[in-house]
Order: sequence, then C-alpha cells, then structure tokens
Amino acid sequence: MPPLFVLQTKTIVKKNFIYLVRKKSEFFKELAVPLISALVIYAGKPQQVQDSEAVQKTLDMMSNMTKLMLPLYLPTAITGFAKKHLISFVQEKHERFKETQKIMGLTQQAYITGWLITSYLKMISIAIITIFALYISGYAGEGFGMISLNFCIYLIASVHQTFAISTVFSSPKLAGEIGTFILTLTPLLYYYITYGAQVSDTIYTLLCLLPQTAISFAVLGGSSGGDDIMSHSYSKNVATYMLIFDVFFYLFLYFYLDEVIPNEYGISRSPFFIFSKKYWKNILFKNSRNKQAQTYFENYNSFTTHDQDEEQRSINQSENKNGGDFLIEMRKGFGNTPNESYMVSLRSEENPQNGDSFHHLNSNNNQVSLDINSMQQVEDKSSAKYHQQLKQNQTLFSPIQIINLKKQFGQMFAVDGIQLNLYESQILCLLGHNGAGKTTTISLLTGLLEKTSGSIKIFGEELEADLDQARQEMGLCTQKDVLYDDMTVTEHLEFIASIKGMQGNQLKKEVEYIISQVGLQAEREKLANNLSGGNKRKLSLGMALTGGSKIIFLDEPTSGMDPVSRQQIWKILEKQRHKRAIILTTHHLDEAERLADRIAIMSKGQLLAVGTSEFIKQKFGVGYHLTLSCKNPDNNELFEKEKPRLIEFIVENINGAKHNVQSSKDTLKFVLPFTSLNQYSQVLEKIEDMHYLNINLQINSLEDAYVKMGLDDEQSQSGSNADLSSNYNDNIQKPKAIFESPSYSFFNQLLAMFMRQHYMTMRNWSAILMILLPIAFNLLGVYVAKHFLDNIEEYLNQGDDKELKNSMNSEIFPIKMYFLQIFIVQAYSMNSSIYINTPVLEREFQLKYALNVMGCRPLPYWLGTLVYDYLVYLLTFLIFHYSVHTIKVEFITPYLTQIFYIMSWFGLALITFCYVCGFLFKNSNQAFKSFPIITFFVSYSIPWIVLQITRGSYPKLCSLFQYIFLYTSPFLALEKAFENVDANNRGSLLSKSDIRNDQVYDKWQDYCKVMLFQAILFLTITMIIEKFQYSVANQQSNKKFQPPRQDTLDEGVKKEINRVNSSQNNDPIKVKQIFKEYPNGFQAVKGTTFGVEKGQIFGLLGPNGAGKSTTFNIITANIPKSSGQVQLNGKEISENKSSYFCDIGVCPQQDCLWEYLLPSEHLRLFGRVKGLQGKSLDDMVEYYIKAMQLESFKVRSANLSGGNKRKLCVANSLIASPSLQFFDEPSTGLDPIAKRYLWRCLKDNLTIKDSSIVLTTHSLQEAEDLCHKVGIQVNGEFVCLDTLQNLKNQKGEGYKINIKLVNQPIRNHEEIHSHIRSLYPEAKIQNENDKNYQDYIIYLIPYEGFVFSKTFSLLYHTLKEQNKIEDFSITQSSLEDIFIYYSKFQIQPRNEQSQNNQISAS
Repeated sequence: MPPLFVLQTKTIVKKNFIYLVRKKSEFFKELAVPLISALVIYAGKPQQVQDSEAVQKTLDMMSNMTKLMLPLYLPTAITGFAKKHLISFVQEKHERFKETQKIMGLTQQAYITGWLITSYLKMISIAIITIFALYISGYAGEGFGMISLNFCIYLIASVHQTFAISTVFSSPKLAGEIGTFILTLTPLLYYYITYGAQVSDTIYTLLCLLPQTAISFAVLGGSSGGDDIMSHSYSKNVATYMLIFDVFFYLFLYFYLDEVIPNEYGISRSPFFIFSKKYWKNILFKNSRNKQAQTYFENYNSFTTHDQDEEQRSINQSENKNGGDFLIEMRKGFGNTPNESYMVSLRSEENPQNGDSFHHLNSNNNQVSLDINSMQQVEDKSSAKYHQQLKQNQTLFSPIQIINLKKQFGQMFAVDGIQLNLYESQILCLLGHNGAGKTTTISLLTGLLEKTSGSIKIFGEELEADLDQARQEMGLCTQKDVLYDDMTVTEHLEFIASIKGMQGNQLKKEVEYIISQVGLQAEREKLANNLSGGNKRKLSLGMALTGGSKIIFLDEPTSGMDPVSRQQIWKILEKQRHKRAIILTTHHLDEAERLADRIAIMSKGQLLAVGTSEFIKQKFGVGYHLTLSCKNPDNNELFEKEKPRLIEFIVENINGAKHNVQSSKDTLKFVLPFTSLNQYSQVLEKIEDMHYLNINLQINSLEDAYVKMGLDDEQSQSGSNADLSSNYNDNIQKPKAIFESPSYSFFNQLLAMFMRQHYMTMRNWSAILMILLPIAFNLLGVYVAKHFLDNIEEYLNQGDDKELKNSMNSEIFPIKMYFLQIFIVQAYSMNSSIYINTPVLEREFQLKYALNVMGCRPLPYWLGTLVYDYLVYLLTFLIFHYSVHTIKVEFITPYLTQIFYIMSWFGLALITFCYVCGFLFKNSNQAFKSFPIITFFVSYSIPWIVLQITRGSYPKLCSLFQYIFLYTSPFLALEKAFENVDANNRGSLLSKSDIRNDQVYDKWQDYCKVMLFQAILFLTITMIIEKFQYSVANQQSNKKFQPPRQDTLDEGVKKEINRVNSSQNNDPIKVKQIFKEYPNGFQAVKGTTFGVEKGQIFGLLGPNGAGKSTTFNIITANIPKSSGQVQLNGKEISENKSSYFCDIGVCPQQDCLWEYLLPSEHLRLFGRVKGLQGKSLDDMVEYYIKAMQLESFKVRSANLSGGNKRKLCVANSLIASPSLQFFDEPSTGLDPIAKRYLWRCLKDNLTIKDSSIVLTTHSLQEAEDLCHKVGIQVNGEFVCLDTLQNLKNQKGEGYKINIKLVNQPIRNHEEIHSHIRSLYPEAKIQNENDKNYQDYIIYLIPYEGFVFSKTFSLLYHTLKEQNKIEDFSITQSSLEDIFIYYSKFQIQPRNEQSQNNQISAS
C-alpha cells in the first residue's frame, strides 16, 4: 500500500484533471493567450525591403523594434494560465475547499504537490506552442536550445510564483488583480533598465528575482540584435542562473508564507517558526508518532466495525443485559501512555474489580486488552449556567474535551471560556442566535481558527499537537455545500475516501456503503451541479461520514430543505450516530428535539444551558399554547364579533394567561402557564359549547423554551423588556412615507446607481489597484518612449548621410507615439475588469433582477453606471495628463490637447464596449479572470495579426478587415488616432515597415468620431440585449397547452379558479393558467391559477422540484412563462415594462446584496429606486434599520451573518411600502428569535398598507403563523388550495394526542392504551416503530366523536394528576402532516434547463 502522501497527491491530481476534462473550453481559453502571443511573434518576423541605405537602416531599426516587443509577448504567454491558476487556487481557499478537505485529513504537502504536478503538466502545451513560434520566427540559431531551456525554467518559476502570491490573499478577485498587475508590469521593467535608468549589477540581480524580467534578459540579454540602440547591456548568464534560483525561491516562499500568514480560516505560525526546535522535532519524529497513532486507530477500528447491523445488535444486547447502560472505551491515540483511556464513568461502582478487561483481535490478529483499571476518569461538567448531569450507571467515551476555550477578535470574545465534554454515540446540538459563537466554536474545534487561550483535547491530546492525524478522524458538513460542480456523486465520495487513505476494493465498498446509507443510488453518476438542493445536502453529509470518521461536524445540514427532505436526513443521522460523536448546529428546533441527545445553548460566546431537550423545556418552558379558530369560514363574522369576549373570558379565568396580539386575524392564540393547569377544564368546556370553534392545546416546544430563554437573557443584559407577544414595533415612530406609495424618479435612480458603483469601486482594493494601473503604465510608457527614442536619434545621427538626417524628424515622432499607445492599450485592457465586474456580478447574484422587479429602469441603470465609470476613467487619464504637463515631456507636450480629446472619446468607447462584452459572461469570477486577457489579445492583438497576414497577399480583404476592426475595436481606433496626431509628421517610412498598416482616415478628429460612434453603438446594443434578456413575453406562444381536467382537481383548487376567473374579482395579484415548459420538454408548471387579495398573505408551498420556485420566478418577471397570464395591480405582465414594477417589493431566495455596501446604504439605494428622497428617505431607512434590529451592524454586507443578510433583504423589499410583496424563503438561516421578530415586522407592514403578499417557505410553522391561505404544489400543479383551517378540517385525519411518559424503569404503555381506547376505540398509535416510543406515544383520533373537554379531563385528571404521564398535547392534524402526505406523490423532475438567469423548477 503506497504511503498516504502519495495516495492523497494522486487524488488531488485526478480531481484537477477531472475538472480539466469536463471544462475543456476553459483549458482552450488558457491556450488562447500563448497561441496569440506566438502569432504576434511570428507576424512580427522581420521582412527585407530593397531601398536606399537610409530606408534600409531605418527598417533595420524597425526590425530591432519588432524584436523589442519580445519582452512583452514572451512572458505574457503564460499570463492567461497564471491569472486563472492564481484565482482558482485562491478560490479553493475562499470557498473552503482547501480547509474542508484538510479538516477531513488531507495534508498540506499532498495538497500542494498535487497542484504543482497538475500545473507542470499544463505547462507542457504552453512550452510547445511558444518554443515552436520562436523557432519559426528567426530564433532557431545557435542559442535556440538555451532559449528553449530558459523558457521552460521560466514556466516552472512562474507557477511557483503564483503559488507564493496566493498565500497573501483570501479574496480571488483581489488576488487576480494583484496578479494581473505583477504579471503585466514586471515584463516592462526590462524596458526601464535597458533603455532608461542604468542599474548596478546587484539591483539587476535582484530584479531578476521576478521571472518575467529574468526571462527577457535570459533570451535577449543586452542586445537581441539591437546593441546600437540600447542604453545598457546586462549578462544573460546571470538572468539564467536567477531563473533557476527563482524556481526554488518561490517554492520555499510559498511554504513559508502559507505557515505564517493567517487566512480567514487557518492557523498561523510565528515568523521565526523555522528556527524553532519544536518544529524540527515534529518534522524529524513525525513518522514515528504517526505510526503510533496509526497502530492505535487500527486497534480501535477493530472495535468499531463498519457492519452497522452487527453494531446495532451488540448495542441492543448490551442494553437488554445492563438496563440500557453500555460501555464504550477508546485508547488514547496520541499520548505516550498507550494504556490510558479517556472516559466518563457514572456507574454506581466507579472502580470495577481488579483484572476486568475487554479482549478483541485487531486487524493483525493480535489480542488487544483494554484494561478498565487504567482508565482515567473525566468529570462530566461544563461552563453552562444550567447543566444537566449525565444519568447514573453510564460510562461514555469522550473523544473531545473543551476546557476554558476562548477566542478573541479585537476587543470582543466570540468564544468566552467554554468548558464541555462531547461523547461518542451521541449527537450534541449547538444552539444560539446569529452571532452567539457557534460557528467560531466549530472552527476552533476543527483547527480552522487559532484559539486565544484554553484547551481542546482530541482523544486526550491537544489538538495542535498533531492536527493532521486528528483530522483523519473528522468529517465535516458545512452550511454551504462544498462541492465541485463538475464531479459526480461517486467521484466526490471516492475523493474523500482516498484522502482518508482508502483504495481498491476497500474504497469501492466504502463508496457503495455511503451511497446506500444516504439514499443517492439513483444519482450516483450525476454531476453535483445537477443535483437538487436536498441531494446536495445528502452528498455533503455522505462525504462527512466517508472513511469511518469518528467526529462529525454538521453545520445546518438541513438548511433550505423541505420537510420531507429534512426527515430523510434525520433518518440518516439516526442510523449513523453509533460509534461517532456528532456536533450539530441548526436553527430548526424540532430537528434538535428529534435528534439531539444533549443540547448546548450559547449566547455571547458563553454556554447558557447544557442538557436534554426535556431538561431545557422544563427549565425554561412557558406553558401551553391554546389556539382557537373557526371550523367553517361562514362563521368568521361571528368569530370576529366574539373575539373580545373570548379574550376577556380566558384571561380572567386562567391565572397568568396571556393573549398573543400578533395572532393572525382568523385565529386567537393564548399562552397558558403550567401553574394554572387545574383551571383549564372549566374554561375548555365553556369554549367547547361554542360549536363553531376548533380548539388546539399544545405544550410548549423546545423552540418556545429557547425563545423564552433567549429573551430573558437579552432582558437581563440590556435591562429592556423583550416580549414577542406584543407589537414590538409600536414604540418605533412610523415615518409618514410609510403610508405613501412608491414613485418613479429618473434622477433618483441614476443617483442610486451612481452611488452603488462608487461604493463598489472605492471600497474594493482590487478596483483601486486597477485604477492606479493605467496611471503607472502610461507614465512608464512616456518614460520608455522618451529614452528609447533618444537612443534611436543618436543611432540615426551616426554618419554623414544627409538624407537620413533629414528624414529623422518625420520618422521618430510617430515611433514614439506608437510606443506610448502600446503602453496605453496594455494599461486600459488590464484594468477593464473594473467596468465589467459590477454588471456581471449583479446578473449572477440576482441583483439586476431585484432592481428590475422593484422598478429600476434600464436607462438610469446604465447611465448612472456609465457616469461613474467614466469619471473614474477620466481621473486616471487626467493624473497622467497633469504629470506629463508638469514634467514637460518634450515630444508629447505640444500635442496634449489632441491627446486629451482622443483619450476622452476612447474612454466612452472602451467602457460601453466592456458593457456589451459583459453579456458574454454568466460568472463574475470568470469575467474577472478572462476579460482583461480578451480585451488585449482578442480586441487588439488579433486584429493586428489579421491585418499583418492579409496586408501583402490579400489587400482587398485587408481593407475590409480594417473597416470592421476599426469600428468594433476601441483599441485599434485609439492606435490610428495616435498615428495621426500630427498628420504632417506621420512618417512615410513606417508604411514600409512591418508594424504599421494603411490609414483609413487622415485626421485624428475622424478617429474621435469613430470612437463616439462606437460608444453610441455599444450602448444601444447593451440596451437591446438587456431588453431581450429580461423579456417576460410568452415563449412558445403558438403552442396550446392542455389545462388540467376539472374532474381531477381538488375542490379548493376549483373554487379558487372560479373565484379568480370571476368578472367581479379585483385581486391585486392574479395568476391565470400559467405554464412553463423548458426546451427539453419538461413542464415545470402546469396551469397554475390563484389570486391574492388585499391584506392577505398567500403561502406557495411544495416539496423540492414541485415547481414553486418556477412559479415565483414567473410572477416576479424573472423568467418568461410559456403560456398564461400574470396580472399585477390590474396590468398584464407580458413585456418588461418597468412602469409595472414600481409598486413591487421582492426578496429572492438568494441574498441580493452588494458586498461592499452597509445595510443603511442598501436601504438608501432601494429607497431612491422607489422615489424616496430627502427626509422621507432618511426616516424610512432609520425605521427599517430599527425594525429589523440592524442598528448594531454598521458593517459591509459581506461581513453580516446569514440571518442578518436575510433581514436586510426583507427590509430592502419593504422600503417605500410597496402594495405587492414577494418573499422567497425570507427566514432561511434565521435563529428562532430573529425569525419571530421578522414575522412580526411582516404582519405589521401588512396592516399598514393592506398589502398583498406571496410567500414561499420550507418552514411550515412560518406558513401557519403568517399565511391566510396556502396552496401546495406537487409535480407542477396545485393538489390543494384553501385557508389553513379549511385544509386542516378537510385534509387532516383528526386530532393528535401526544403523551410524554414518566421517566421510570418500566413504562406503563398498556395502561395508557387502555385508558385512551376506552374513550376512543378507533385510536391509532402513530409512532410504535420509532425509537422515541419508549418516551412518547402519539395517538391519532378521528374527528368524528372527538370531544376536546373529555379528552383533556382524561389526560389531566386521570393520568397526569396520578403521575402516570408527564405531559400531553391535543392538536389537530398540522399543515406539516398534510404537506408530507401530498409530498409522497412528487416525482423527481429531470434536470431542467434554465434560461436567462433563471432558477430551476424547484
């Protein structure tokens, strides 16, 4: 078996080449740059012209100039690859690929070695192309072998250089811009020190530390045939030796900087770590330590066999024999005492009899004896204010011990003195509001962050002692899926299994086992990008479990999943918990209640409580929830009339009862305390006499206890009174503008777009660098042109040839201008990414969609962006212009006015050209990586090559190309304008050279007109493409879609169709018979019809793949429908008319936020889009900042937590109080307290404006709390649609009685069954086969014959008062029960094809 290092290295190489094979286009794009560079080198091959001595001497000089471009094109042959490689490598770090894989056992050495091998192999193609071009371009002389060798060494050195640069960055974009700056600027140093400033040999040697500079000197030295026109000469040999040195220098620099520079997630070392004895000791003796640890794990793994059936059987036998107690022991894997064990023993006899031991055969058939007498006892304790001790007679192994753990950021402790033990075969659920410290704690436990103080012991050894070995036993499922889009399910699992050291049959069996456990058999060969959200989570979970990981970290594993998918994940975790310690974070408290053996609640970096869910509920429970609603909608008026009397009656007759004023208008909700339970019976009997009422009585849930504890904690720390049952927004003064309607203002929208572009540019270091880049290049171009051409003048003045001297003045100036414009083209092509980045990013992350739907019109959008971008461009040029004027550069000073006009028009043409090209990209990172290369090589170099090739042989074709390129390439127009700055001094000899072509026009003003034409053309094209791209006109309008058959429709659905189609219907939101069919024939939506009345929230529900997101995107104009009608405020949305959308607010599923804007700046932006200004804008921004509890978060949105990002997105949609509002999973990622505050804010806003709201959500509790009417979609059509209460009455199976049994050795199931069935003979037990049956019994009672008061009397007086049960609830079938029932009929859709910027039908 090969060493783990070799296996992991092969795994990384394989993964990289899988990406390369599946992304062939990306590889060919990388080859485009060396190909173009090769063509330029070849096209610039000197040509012989028979003419006078003066002309020939000038042409010889021009030949030298052509060779002179070699230092520009030879190093840049690798530019495309190097930039993309740098961005990709940093992106692995930024997207957590690198650290996630390291957490699961990948070593740093294997990781970097795999990447190096991949890079070397890709370099071969670049080497072949460039060396061949040099060979056929006149360099195939005596020194060609040395040139080839130098270039190959340069390629290797450049690869190592990109790795070294990557260590400094955690942002791919910033890395890309800095990389571009280095790769572009460093080749130009050749010109600087060759034709300008003379430097010492020491400085020359130091400059050759830059491979781009060294390769130019190694190939050209101080001559390249141009000794006569060069200022200084330098040694080729020194450059060659420095290239070799660079190879090793940058590799060492990478490994060193990777250790000492901390990134967002990693641990850093001291800058002097290489001088530490401990470091070298770890290096020298690591193998022996690893062997000791490996031997231990082989022994331990023999106890924890992978056969789950055998494992479960042994556990069951142990439980039967010992009354549920069992012993799990694990030897210390990293310490010096192999017999030491780390356990928690709570047996009544803590010291077993001498000689007791367990025996087992390890993988080498050697007997392993685990001596109980040698165990080290670990006390079960924590730093929590409320801590529940483990049960007696229990012995558990503790693989993780946290002791006084602290992590400080600045003056704030994100983790403040945590102490806790985590146990094997248990799930610990870590809860806490956003910012409580959960994620930081997990990052510390996995080694992603370095602790400030305290101790983390993994298997009894400090985590830092051998992090790599500890991570071999870890699995991680992050909140965001860390998956490679172009790898299949099987390939992902094989990748992780290989990292864990598996191969051959063992690997195949492991992958098969995990696939079967997570239920991905049908998806095993699908690419990750084609998986549904639920299946992506299953794959992430499977990767965490792969390789027999003993410590599993799960961060929000079911975030964004529908209830059915969540329950599938729960079943997987329940099967896989044995022999593993699982740490789970979640905002779904029902998930914690279902899965967790223990719950740890955090607040402000500290532990508040640790214990079981029952312990938390008993400690912080609020009591029972009483809910009253109408059985029949016909009685709604009577119910509304009786509400005040009911409230008064309940509050007066049950001590401590509280009315929840935030109840929806068709329900009444109360919180009843435990202490008044004996008063419930009489009240319930009186209520039951009102026969039109439904009654639900439910004991507080874990979420209720958590919310109460969180509010109590906030109150104790702030002194304020936090009460979710009151209208908490009443104490926030509502601005007058909240009662007004949005309006359109061209100037306001233009200002909004101008300001957002300002923030996105001036707060982005990479953008600032790109602003400075053209200034530096332009000044360098002036310097080189001046000094280089001074040398040419001296060269041409040699001798007594009067003809040559007389022609000099007409030839030198255009050559100088040519060199200057080369530098200008280089500069503005490299900084073009700042003009393309924002529009592409806004399309990628749905920001443009949100702006469109909320009323931002195309003209102010593009003009506002253009005005700012043009001012930034002018700033770069004016600084250059002023500098040239100040230092009085003689050859250019007389022409500054002409250059000013040329550059002014060029800026408009360049920026609008970038806007058009932006539509070629769907991914901002890809645009960022590729576009600067495209602008220089495709827009400038290729036209030059084509014109050079066709000039002599195909003059007519060349002339045609000249016109085409001139009117489509701003750079070519710029070049021609510079050539004609002085038409009388243009240089006749240049037309005979190989670097010029014939002129289309003779005046620079004509080329300025060309650039103005380009600007108008490109802006017009931009507007046309936008109109086409965001068109919502019906597709396939000629196709007739068959509406659903009436006899197959649910009664509620038919009733809704008739209501919407009625001529009397005035719903603000009306959707009629909409269909969506994708080009592959898949129908995502099949004739959906519904309406939303004023003051109503409509819940659009459905499992993944049901079509709800497609429906949402159609009605919010994100994608076109295939057929049907969507009417908003009475207007048919058939075209992208922005006037329709002024009165709309939308919160998409994806966070639509600009990373560099503060929360208040987001609200100002959307407020201006909606027409707010002045005091009205200020007041509205202040109101929503307070209402969404964002006052304390004066940071850029990129630094907000996921929950606060969602709150900001909701606030963006609410500002200016639009009458139509659309929310796609608005509470995803919010903790329960923040979620309830959000609900209150939505209800409050609904009341203020009598709005109409469409809401999609996976939280059925959210739907029950907010929605007046819900529709459940399955397979693209509604299977039911009605009010909540009607759905429960008509679709529910009856009442549920949930009984919590008393904790005692012998459960009294039969006695309870007897009592329940004496009252309800048809009662059914729903959870008899579930693992929680020992603690809970759930009965289903049909509606017919059910009497609420009798049921309560039985449960309370007969059972609870006699201490036969602990607690109980009596509720109707919930919306979740109905949802799960219908979800069974969902057919997994085929992979839909998305169009425009759409979301698939999920």
